[in-house]
Amino acid sequence: WFVDVVLEEVAQLYCEWGGVNWETADTDAKQDFKRLVCQSGLHIYTTLDMTVQKQVDKIYTNLDDIPDTDSIQQLQSGIVVIDNDTGDIVAIAGGVGEKDVHDAYSKATDSKLQPGSSIKPLTVFAPAIELGIMNPGSLVYDLPLYYDEDTPFPRNDTRDYVYTYSMLQGLVYSINAISVNVLDQIGTSYSYDFAKNSFRLDYLTDHYVSETTGK
Repeated sequence: WFVDVVLEEVAQLYCEWGGVNWETADTDAKQDFKRLVCQSGLHIYTTLDMTVQKQVDKIYTNLDDIPDTDSIQQLQSGIVVIDNDTGDIVAIAGGVGEKDVHDAYSKATDSKLQPGSSIKPLTVFAPAIELGIMNPGSLVYDLPLYYDEDTPFPRNDTRDYVYTYSMLQGLVYSINAISVNVLDQIGTSYSYDFAKNSFRLDYLTDHYVSETTGK
């Protein structure tokens, strides 16, 4: 999985040097550039840590350790492990089970899915602590922020509210109402700037354009 990512990154460089836009290039052209990388006799130095990668592979290839689901579909996952001291990517897994296809679709690097609740610590709880207006023990309302035509916002997954929780409990149990009430206190602008500048989430934009409607 790690090698696939490296080969594609170097292929993108070749593509740019050749005056070709990688994003608009067709699949055959991209494969040609990847073959060129493999046949160029390059020495490519990476941040791969084989000790960490082997641990990741051990977990991801053992299907006995992957939880069962209610459906017939295999539960899937992807992971990117980062060295917090250097910011280097040290290990990657793009799916569960044995990887038997070169340049396979990777859930870690190829999938474009909304982040779900994993965005809460980065855009809500971390900036609240950084501002100094809250700490993990601070009590936060577990209540809707407002009602829109008798529909509460936000709605908790359980559809229940408990009036107050600590911020730590809100994080641990991923309670929507806690997250939104904390966000209301720090402000969406600060949350956005913190995530984009402090966590380097460069892909964030200040508006959303639907691929379907263009609006």
